[in-house]
Amino acid sequence: MIIENHVEYNKPLVLIYVDFLKAFDLLHRDVIWQELRDLQVEEKIVNNLKNLHENLEIFVKTTIGEEFVISSEEDVKQGDALSPMLFCIALKRVLGK
Repeated sequence: MIIENHVEYNKPLVLIYVDFLKAFDLLHRDVIWQELRDLQVEEKIVNNLKNLHENLEIFVKTTIGEEFVISSEEDVKQGDALSPMLFCIALKRVLGK
């Protein structure tokens, strides 16, 4: 439909493809914190969000009983209620606002 309208009305068209497969894993937290500041979010709130994401450890237990810990220092927590919102804020910055 979008392409058909582009052709019919001879309007400029830009299409992009974004692979979100590992989006949360590849998102650097510093981008989020800076964007929140640019949006004039109170520093107290930014710091609270930063504290929630510092020193994250992921506990893994395999089906064969092995257990280990993975440290997470860059990415955004998956499964957290705030993560989709933080991801969208960072995406806004990446896509040029």
